[in-house]
Amino acid sequence: MNRLQLALYRGITSDLLTLEDCLNLPPSQQGDVNLQHCTWSLLEDGQERLAHRLSFGPLEEMVAQLDHVRTRLMNFQPALLRSGVFSSERGNYLLFEPDEKLQVVRLSLLMLEESPYSFLLPNGGRGEELYDYVRKNRDERLARTQEIFASVIPQEVPLELKPLLKSLLHDAKRGRTLTNR
Repeated sequence: MNRLQLALYRGITSDLLTLEDCLNLPPSQQGDVNLQHCTWSLLEDGQERLAHRLSFGPLEEMVAQLDHVRTRLMNFQPALLRSGVFSSERGNYLLFEPDEKLQVVRLSLLMLEESPYSFLLPNGGRGEELYDYVRKNRDERLARTQEIFASVIPQEVPLELKPLLKSLLHDAKRGRTLTNR
């Protein structure tokens, strides 16, 4: 089955390490891990589909949103996770759409270009406004994302709900450990 994990780059290379791998590094190598540029590793049928295409910015920004995502998914509500990169008018989000009956979550990359929505955090004070906007414009925004990224970004990738919730919980704990060092 497909798998999603938060990952970090080793130094300035494109080598990826899961958060678990980072915590298991010997102290002499821990300084090589770049906490300012994390990504998501999405294995789809054993192939990496996302990590080397997009940085999601500082690990701390991702970790701060994971509890929000988990809570929404446990209540079978769509969830958004915004990239921590704010230097562009475009906001990149992961869109998690749970299906209670099938116990799966469909994962898509969603890019928003419209201000103020492109800058909003889903767990922030205007989160519900962001969710309303995405609900009303989902199909159009997904099509635009595919157009911009030339169809190389995965859309509606199925992930099993329980393993995803477990992975998000572990990534949140590991991420807090790494950012509090």
